[in-house]
Amino acid sequence: MGDQTGEMSALSYKLEKKKEKLSNLNFELKKLERDKLIKTNQLINSESMLTEIQVKILEANLGISKLITSNQEREENNEDNIAKFTEDRDLQEIDKKLNEQLKDLAVKRLPLIPVRQKTIRDYKLDEKNDKNESKLMTIHSVKVLFLKGVKDGEVQKVDRNNAYEVPIRLLKNTIFKDVKSLACEYWELDENEYSLRAFNFSLIEYIKDPVEIFIKEQKMSPELWLIQKDINTLKALTPPGDYFTEESSKNQFAKNDRRRETELDNDGKIENYKKFLESFEGIKLHLPETSLINENHEINRLESWELNIFTFIITIIIITLTVAIHYGLGDFPTRYWVSYQMRYTFKNTMNYDTIKTVSDIQSFLIDSIVPLYFLQSNNQENPYNKQYISVGTLKIRFLRTKEIDCTGELFDIENPKCYESIYNSNTLANYPDNFQDYTTADSNNITSKIQGEFSEYDGSGYTWDFYATEDNRESFLTSFTENDLFAVNDLRAVIISFTHYSPSYDYWIFTQILIENSVLGSVYPHPIYPKIFKASLFNSHYQFYLALFFIKALLTLYFVFYYFYYAFRRDKYGKRTIGYLISYRGIQDLFMSMLSFVSLGYAFSVKCDENKILNSKYYYDFTDISENFESAIILNAWSSIFIAFRVINSLSINRRIYIIKMNIEIACKGIIFYILMTFPLMIGFVFVAWTVWGPYYIQFRRFGLTLFSNILFSIGIGNSSLLIKLNLFWTVAFYTIYLIFLIFITICAFIGIYIDAYREIKLYHGYVDDKKVWSFLDYMLWVLGCFNQKKMRQKIEDWVKARKIKALEAEKAEKDENNKADDGVAGK
Repeated sequence: MGDQTGEMSALSYKLEKKKEKLSNLNFELKKLERDKLIKTNQLINSESMLTEIQVKILEANLGISKLITSNQEREENNEDNIAKFTEDRDLQEIDKKLNEQLKDLAVKRLPLIPVRQKTIRDYKLDEKNDKNESKLMTIHSVKVLFLKGVKDGEVQKVDRNNAYEVPIRLLKNTIFKDVKSLACEYWELDENEYSLRAFNFSLIEYIKDPVEIFIKEQKMSPELWLIQKDINTLKALTPPGDYFTEESSKNQFAKNDRRRETELDNDGKIENYKKFLESFEGIKLHLPETSLINENHEINRLESWELNIFTFIITIIIITLTVAIHYGLGDFPTRYWVSYQMRYTFKNTMNYDTIKTVSDIQSFLIDSIVPLYFLQSNNQENPYNKQYISVGTLKIRFLRTKEIDCTGELFDIENPKCYESIYNSNTLANYPDNFQDYTTADSNNITSKIQGEFSEYDGSGYTWDFYATEDNRESFLTSFTENDLFAVNDLRAVIISFTHYSPSYDYWIFTQILIENSVLGSVYPHPIYPKIFKASLFNSHYQFYLALFFIKALLTLYFVFYYFYYAFRRDKYGKRTIGYLISYRGIQDLFMSMLSFVSLGYAFSVKCDENKILNSKYYYDFTDISENFESAIILNAWSSIFIAFRVINSLSINRRIYIIKMNIEIACKGIIFYILMTFPLMIGFVFVAWTVWGPYYIQFRRFGLTLFSNILFSIGIGNSSLLIKLNLFWTVAFYTIYLIFLIFITICAFIGIYIDAYREIKLYHGYVDDKKVWSFLDYMLWVLGCFNQKKMRQKIEDWVKARKIKALEAEKAEKDENNKADDGVAGK
């Protein structure tokens, strides 16, 4: 059976090969038939041409015979010399006419007549005879393609494989109109109804340069299209000037020049804007009453406080202070390696992630905490015994909840025990006769709270305090080797807290380990991330950075002043622009100032007596100080985003940057409204995903995590294979609908909003790039003009007038140059 199967597979493989060869032969046969049809058409055309030449010769011979007959009749009446003279003269005239007719026919049909092509050797010999002009053509022919029934604007119907084609030989002086005439004559088409197009479908027949020279200069393919004209798409055609920009193509597009001359000027655009508002009543709620396409708006824009030198200098100072704080207090590489050392030490003793039961907590305390924290003469490799100083005590808290009555029908279970799952002052268990003494949060000197997976925990609990000495090490081992301590099911959490100080880097390391135990028996060890921070910014070494926080917040008051000033001042119509309070730039300045002041507040709260804490023998809770230190740096980094926007506003003194910035501002408003509109839909998808995968997958166990997971899936991040294993039907249904509604539609909506914002900008502000290059005098005017607004305005008005005059003169000079070039071409 195996041999038969192998033979069958071999035969089937050979059959497939033969079928493939047969299909290739059919394809070659069709190609040969098409080539044969083209050659046959050429041959028929050549035969018709020869027939036409023969008819011309016969007509000439008939005329000659008639003349001979008439001469013979005249010979009978005239003398022999007169008859001979007349005959010779007439014959010469007839021969001359015949030669001219034959030469015209030969020139007309030359590109289609298959003749012997000159070799390169022949051309080189000609070049030696005529050194001034090269007769060697590098492009001797072009291919013209034609599809019957395809018109302008129907590019999607263009199929190159099914197009008719004809090669046309070129002469030195052949232009594109000659190629079009020959192609139309070959296919018997009306030249007025067709246009000659380049390979990218740009109009090319009006170019007067020789075909060979133009193709070489433009580096285009020698392949042209003959396409039927469509009057309905003439206005939608791309101007040829947008395709060809070489010197040989200039002054060839007079149509575009006339179109530019008929465009609306600024006054016409402003009037068009008014008519637009009159036609659409609803748009008046979103657009202002007057357009900004005028020089007065440009003057007011350049004079605004956002673009003066003071605003620019203040912005640069603020961003410099932000960067200095970021690099000075952040010191991220050092803080990372200190945190890494702590995690690495735990991995060397016991894998923290392997804690799954309450007994594992006991092993972790004995096998990991003891070697890490306590000083040991036989363990000199521990970095926490050499590079760090232990501060205060090691505090371990056991948090327990009280037993409650079990609810529900428990069938045959005897004496069931149930416990409170939430830890608070009403549910905590206080057993004075068992374990360690219960201590309140005030007694433990802990004011912070820890948010866990199953509950929130305050500073109370059954507490143990240990110093980092060898004597306390023995006491630690004695306290936690008792198995009864971990045998009761009322244990909800174990919190381990201790602090170290690094004298080398002057950093404090506060480590807090939380291990939770739910009423279901699930033990969840939270990841360990030690807090590395400066304990007091009022220290003489760090007061400099505290001053930077203060100066930065003080400088942002400049923008707060203008925030309220622009909102409550009256414009020239007597109206207050209250809308500036919720505008893009207003909110940007408000957030920048607010983040600066909030970060300043956090920086001022990083304060303690470091010497007293180092010399103290008591536990000190650094939770609030470490979080305040991190919050100050993080908010300082967030403020840099809004400061960067302010830098872009300062750069918008350039007209192009201003237009781009305004386009982004308007688009951001539309995107925000669109997000608010689709927000209920996003929440609905979150609830569906939370319901389907929440009980089974850790990334969907909470509402916030589910929202974040859906956002990550939108950019292609997610474990979809695992979700499919959990629930195939709902996974496929969910992500299919989610992709359609929140990815495809959202992306298209964002693109549409941005394009719509560009249309609004073009209608309201215009889109005229300021091509003026500032001179040294212009920069000095910008720097010194802020001291006198009146003089600055006059200077800018003079500059605008001079720019308009210069633009008119340049336009006039360009028109004169074009007219001269046209006259020169016409003269030739």
